[in-house]
Amino acid sequence: MQPETREALLRKICVEWGFCLGPDDAQRIVDMPKIDAEAFATAVLAAERMTEHGDWKRQLMQAFESA
Repeated sequence: MQPETREALLRKICVEWGFCLGPDDAQRIVDMPKIDAEAFATAVLAAERMTEHGDWKRQLMQAFESA
């Protein structure tokens, strides 16, 4: 996934789901050299400091795969 697509996805999950990361966390995810759906979901949840994420990881992975 291209960095521009990751940026757009981060904006989308902020608006739709309230996962609004700080600029440093968002840039770190955008700049990750190799990223797959699981790494993306894990990074977003870690940035949100969510240890109990329930179904969010699956939903974030699906959003990544659909982007």
